[in-house]
Amino acid sequence: MAVVPQLERERAYDKLIRLILSGSFAPGDPISERGLSEKLKIGRTPIREALRDLERSGLVEVVPARGTFVKRPSLSDMREIFEIRYALEGMAAFTAAKRGATPDLLAFREKFEELIRNPEKSTAADIDELGARFHQKIIEATGNRTLQKVFKQFRLPFLLESSLVHVRRLIVIKQLVDEHLAILDAIERRDAPGAQSLMCAHLMSGWRMRLDMFNSLEDFEPLEIEAMDAG
Repeated sequence: MAVVPQLERERAYDKLIRLILSGSFAPGDPISERGLSEKLKIGRTPIREALRDLERSGLVEVVPARGTFVKRPSLSDMREIFEIRYALEGMAAFTAAKRGATPDLLAFREKFEELIRNPEKSTAADIDELGARFHQKIIEATGNRTLQKVFKQFRLPFLLESSLVHVRRLIVIKQLVDEHLAILDAIERRDAPGAQSLMCAHLMSGWRMRLDMFNSLEDFEPLEIEAMDAG
């Protein structure tokens, strides 16, 4: 069996991630190796290897005798993701505040304040990307390499579930940005318990938003799920 050059495999992987997270493929859409090969001008073998990597990362699923599909997270999947985030990112905010705000984190203040002043200049996807980078920088600000590795393992499922709801979040842009600014303020003050509490409250807000989104979609059964305990 031919060995796929690592560079080609990585290029295919990166392009597929961008296609999925940008919404070019909707959750549940089938993925054709041949179609992707033609679209991306990349050989089918690196495409196949990249799809295997994406299956391990949780972005696609292989259904026997049916094919490969973009994964559609269930409510149970989302709950598990948020439980992991609640633990990891709450601790990360606490630790980052103990260490003090990094220059990378402080640079977000101007970006968030500009969003509040001129929200119409950014799309919901832009705002999602900025928020995702802020969360990533908090993880990095901990200086904990093991935490960074664990977070990286779950990063793609985080981004996939966020990409499902960004269009519905335009009405709460100011709320989300205000929450991010409050977290940043606490980290800058070195208020570790406050930063942890604000991060957990922010994640709880996001969880409730997703519950509302799922209950409003026509192709999902309305579900009543008790929110995670914020205490």
